[in-house]
Amino acid sequence: MEPKRDKQEPDAYAKAGLAMMIPMLMAAGPIAGLLVGWALQRWLGWGKWILWVMLVLGLIAGARETINVIKRLS
Repeated sequence: MEPKRDKQEPDAYAKAGLAMMIPMLMAAGPIAGLLVGWALQRWLGWGKWILWVMLVLGLIAGARETINVIKRLS
């Protein structure tokens, strides 16, 4: 005989998984921005400003995705 499972159990696990994505999103955006900025700086020979621009864009992208995840959790 199979034990009864709570209907809310999968939902709780899904929310926990989404919540665990938040630190990764906050780190991945700036890291990706830095890598793209560094590559553009090396490849095109632009100044260090492109590195900072891409870092800021990465921070914005990470924050935006984090806000979307938090909205899904609510």
